[in-house]
Amino acid sequence: MSEPLEVLRRDLDDDAPTKRMVALARLRKLPAEQAFPLIRPLLGDPHPQVRSMAIWGIGLKPGPSALRDLLDVLDREQDTNLRAMAAGALGQLGDPGALGVLQRLFLEETEWIVRYSAIVSLGNIADPRAQALLLQGLEDDDALMHQAAISALGEIGAMAALPRLRRFCDSDDWLLRQRLAHALASLGSAPDPQGMAPAEADALRQQAYQCLLSLAEDDHLQVREAANHGLGLLQH
Repeated sequence: MSEPLEVLRRDLDDDAPTKRMVALARLRKLPAEQAFPLIRPLLGDPHPQVRSMAIWGIGLKPGPSALRDLLDVLDREQDTNLRAMAAGALGQLGDPGALGVLQRLFLEETEWIVRYSAIVSLGNIADPRAQALLLQGLEDDDALMHQAAISALGEIGAMAALPRLRRFCDSDDWLLRQRLAHALASLGSAPDPQGMAPAEADALRQQAYQCLLSLAEDDHLQVREAANHGLGLLQH
């Protein structure tokens, strides 16, 4: 049986931050239309951990103003971890309206965790317009950015990016190679992109297949498993 909303409202307004955090956790049992208006006021809570839970809660239990609320958080929030949390919550929303903000975060932020969250969210939103920026992520100095950009390119179905991805087949980072195998599986099994000639799409799929064959003999089990799963998808 659901907890009475009056009890949740009381606990969300409690003086003790721990009580407010516990109440926020309990909101996960409510549908978004009930949870959202209860979460929203805590975006401005004085306690950072409460704000953090509220930010993520908005992403999971969104309401009509969720996008605007998260953009407002990014405008006023100084805490790096909370800014990263807000960028991640935008990805949970999946609203293409966040595309421009996420692109600016990647290009202009100095903190890697915010930039990383922005790249991950661009993949979650899966808007093809992000492809050019994600390709920039492949050239970043940070290997974690490479991982995030590779995954995101797979999620948005950027088949044209395959020639740029092949060089990562020989990466020293096994986690990156695992991410690459998953991305190649997604791209290689995707339908022909709009405007791309079937012959070109087939040639790109062949590139994905050859790279997966190489990864299927990787030293790391997790990479081999991901590659073999991808090969199975491409052969159907």
